[in-house]
Amino acid sequence: MPSIAVVVLDTLRYDTFYESFDWLPGRRFTRAYAPSHWTVPVHGSLFTGRYASEIGVHGHSPMLDCPEPVLAEQLRAAGHYTRAFTANPQMSYYDGWDRGFEDFVTYSSLDAYREDDFDWGAAFDGIAATGIEKYARAIGQCLRTDCATLRSLRQGFELYRRSEADGGARSVRDRIRGTEFGDDEFLFVNLMETHTPYHPPDDGDPIIAVAADAFSDEPLDLARIRASYRTSADYLSERYREIFADLTDDFEYVVTLSDHGELLGEHGLVNHSFGLWPELVHVPLVISGDDIATEYDHRVTSLLDVHQTVAALAGLDVDSRGEDLLGDPEPTPALFEYHGLLPFHEGQFDRKDVPAETFEERRAPLNGFVEPSGALAHETHTRGFRTIGRFDEDPAERLSGLVADLDRREVDADDQQVSDRARDRLEDLGYA
Repeated sequence: MPSIAVVVLDTLRYDTFYESFDWLPGRRFTRAYAPSHWTVPVHGSLFTGRYASEIGVHGHSPMLDCPEPVLAEQLRAAGHYTRAFTANPQMSYYDGWDRGFEDFVTYSSLDAYREDDFDWGAAFDGIAATGIEKYARAIGQCLRTDCATLRSLRQGFELYRRSEADGGARSVRDRIRGTEFGDDEFLFVNLMETHTPYHPPDDGDPIIAVAADAFSDEPLDLARIRASYRTSADYLSERYREIFADLTDDFEYVVTLSDHGELLGEHGLVNHSFGLWPELVHVPLVISGDDIATEYDHRVTSLLDVHQTVAALAGLDVDSRGEDLLGDPEPTPALFEYHGLLPFHEGQFDRKDVPAETFEERRAPLNGFVEPSGALAHETHTRGFRTIGRFDEDPAERLSGLVADLDRREVDADDQQVSDRARDRLEDLGYA
């Protein structure tokens, strides 16, 4: 069985990817669409090959607790050694995202890749102080811990000095270089460089752009937001070039994608917290391997297809809505879903003094789809039914039929109790 890596470049827009990642070889899917607009539901679809509403995994039920087997479980049962190195903290705040992974390393522990390393990330995550005080307290813990003290202190100093632009890529790179991969490996990676907070081009303070900013009376410097996002993307490209080179030494296939895009002022909005605008659901997707030619593939595809494609590469027969992208998939429409604002968002809108009715009118679910022809349609909260391109039938009726075909899993809304530190981190990421 081949070894396979799936890498999510979190929040990377398709147009930005096209500009910054022209070096990446492989089959480049120019019309790939995410099944939702943010991390949790999209990752649920990546891991199951089904829509988030079908598995009941979304903002109001963020645990990966669906009864269906997930990709890592299927690969592990078939004999793959399964690992995840994720810089995205969402995958550690909620239960179930480690299902099937024999080695599941979350953002706070990526740097402790040797047995006698001091876990700086876990230490930093558990200290309420900030800045030099947090670092000093962590040094105290390091000195009191049974670890390789001198090497760990050097590592801690490097982490403290690390650029604000880094969203985990350096740590993942070092973790990959410090791992002895065997045969029949499956690796899942998530990198956060292009997720808010963005790194500005002048090395100033990181920029956090939250959804409520678009409705606040506080002015937005969109030019600076866009420049900072682009700087973050260029940094990610440099780091991922190193990671990709390392991965190709140990993995026959590398699947590179983004889980969703980002709004940088389009439609008067920022962030990716609500809506189904094309800038959010049109995403990069590239499959790389020695036997895969570097070429463009203009078929409409969904990230649902990644599940089936990885399974096919591994020689597995799995049940999903997806198609094997390296085979001859049947042209099908790509659906995408918005499940409503997150419970955390209400506090964010309050903090920005946004009227309550603005929040309330964006709670309703939305749907959209892309036809195999590339024609796109989606619902909005305040701007009617939007279409791009020509349709052979009424797009609203077509969408209703696609939604009716979903076998939804009813779930109880979760109150999403997380620790204060986790809530602070979610606020940094623009969710809370």
